[in-house]
Amino acid sequence: MTFSIVFTVLATFLAAFCLFSVTVFVHELGHFLAARWRGLVVEEFAIGMGKKVWGFPWRGVEYTLRLLPFGGFVKLPQMVAMEAVEGKSDQDIKDLPPVSPLSKIITAFAGPLFSFLLAVAFAFLSYAVGVPQNQGLLTQTVGFVEPGSPAAEAGLMPGDVIKRIDGQLVSRWQGRYDGVVESLMLSKNERIKIEVERGSQSLVFSILPVPNPALENLRMIGIEDYPSRPAIVGQVHKGSPAEKAGIHKGDTVVSLNGQTVSSPGLVGYLVGKSEGPVTLSVQRGGDILAFTMTPVMEKTSQRRLLGIGWNLVDRKVVSVPPSEQILNGVFTIKRTIEALFSPKSGVGIRHLSGPVGIFDNLMNLLTVDWRLVLYFSVVLNVNLAIMNLLPIPVLDGGHIVLSLAEWIRRKPAETRIVEVMHMASLGIILCFFLYVTFFDINRSARRVMNFFENSKESKEPAALQFEPSKP
Repeated sequence: MTFSIVFTVLATFLAAFCLFSVTVFVHELGHFLAARWRGLVVEEFAIGMGKKVWGFPWRGVEYTLRLLPFGGFVKLPQMVAMEAVEGKSDQDIKDLPPVSPLSKIITAFAGPLFSFLLAVAFAFLSYAVGVPQNQGLLTQTVGFVEPGSPAAEAGLMPGDVIKRIDGQLVSRWQGRYDGVVESLMLSKNERIKIEVERGSQSLVFSILPVPNPALENLRMIGIEDYPSRPAIVGQVHKGSPAEKAGIHKGDTVVSLNGQTVSSPGLVGYLVGKSEGPVTLSVQRGGDILAFTMTPVMEKTSQRRLLGIGWNLVDRKVVSVPPSEQILNGVFTIKRTIEALFSPKSGVGIRHLSGPVGIFDNLMNLLTVDWRLVLYFSVVLNVNLAIMNLLPIPVLDGGHIVLSLAEWIRRKPAETRIVEVMHMASLGIILCFFLYVTFFDINRSARRVMNFFENSKESKEPAALQFEPSKP
């Protein structure tokens, strides 16, 4: 591993860590400022969880960093005692002055409010610097339908323009809550209703999706990887069949073995299904040239490949209005929650991301373009605001519900009962985090392996990457 790769990984890790820490800090800052404003006793402002590794006292508050760099808390003994997480309080809650339910509600609500305000700030910053938008994913036109797939059996065809999925308008292929791919994955119905335009006709298909093992059994219908777009060669790997045959960067593949190519994904599909040599017809300038080559088996993925990397970086920096970014975050979360709780969807808890998954996503986006991180941070902070408002003990929404009950009853709930509720909820949430973290780590490990494999490909001889196709 070269120094440049090590430096890239470390720098990206540090940048992602700082961004994640800002998200946690601002949320907890909301609780802290509201608590000080309403006169609550604040014992500690902590970033991270677990054992304390560093800290200092200032004006009666201890500011600390904890061992595990995920999450944080503000220790407020008058709200609820959480010794298992925050450590034993220095004061007996019975000796502290009572706090009004309104002050508790304001303090609890301030965290999600600050997360939402941070999302707004990121949205305006993202609007100012722009968002790299993949123009090839703005289409709604199907480029290819896998033979034998649910879409093919239902009658969907290349060239169909998808207008609605389950009655909801779609605006592009991928990249928003109303994208084709997102709408298919987050469908909460057993059969997916797809409305398309085919020439002058308007057609409706009812399609029963199937689990996709490559995507942890999220449901698919056989069009997800094939938006209609030119198959432009962006890279030709050294020593590959494509290089030996004479394929050049910038060539546009127009057909493979006589079949018209209307999507880069179609080339990979046809090569994987082929036996023996394949013939590519490419457009180079004003000429159409034909090249015949024999695919080889790539060692890592065990797929038949030509050694072509597609030019999918047809990005254009656009300014997305802040309101659109916020709404995208809200509706993405809404559709995800609806699919999660629908017994007919393919979305499960394992498909959600915890701190490890979020951190990994930040690192991945940073390697592509730092402006994508700002755009993602809008969704992240909207998600943090909404999820913390769920009426679950331990979360801010749970504190608000208990405080409202106290306000109505005109007396607080029994301390022991509240502690049991919070500890039980904490146990459930910790189990949830451990569960999703297991899948997050698996995804991160695969991403890291792919990163180093891709780094090797650009430097190692082709003989280390390819082997003859297996019969």
